[in-house]
Amino acid sequence: MKQITKQQAIDGIKSLFDLTTWNDRKDGKSFYTQKEGTDDADFFFDKRQYTREEVVSKLCGYFADKAIIKGCCVIDSLTLLWTTIHIKDYKKGQR
Repeated sequence: MKQITKQQAIDGIKSLFDLTTWNDRKDGKSFYTQKEGTDDADFFFDKRQYTREEVVSKLCGYFADKAIIKGCCVIDSLTLLWTTIHIKDYKKGQR
């Protein structure tokens, strides 16, 4: 299993999908935001552009042979308009 940093995971996810930044977001398009000064990021996949299944499938494929060093990729609970994921620090006992 290849160990990658949170920034490498963020860059990898950005390469898998057609995403804009938070500041350049458009209706019907997926986007991401990276917290300034950190290596944490939030991704918002518009369901008109990508179904939840497409997002999960691509992420599973990407992370099949990778692990984030001291970090994790979290998929939020169901929402109607967005599939939301986060790259963030892993905290022991976190779900």
